[in-house]
Amino acid sequence: SRKNTAEEHQAKLAAKTLNLDDAEIEESKRDLITREIGKFREVMK
Repeated sequence: SRKNTAEEHQAKLAAKTLNLDDAEIEESKRDLITREIGKFREVMK
């Protein structure tokens, strides 16, 4: 289904961003990103 594809795409993008910047992202930013991804997934359900 399209929903799963969009969600997987978003998750891959997020993972890529987190991996590239992992050493530089502060804990608070990481928490914010995690919350935003959670909100995005709720909206996309």
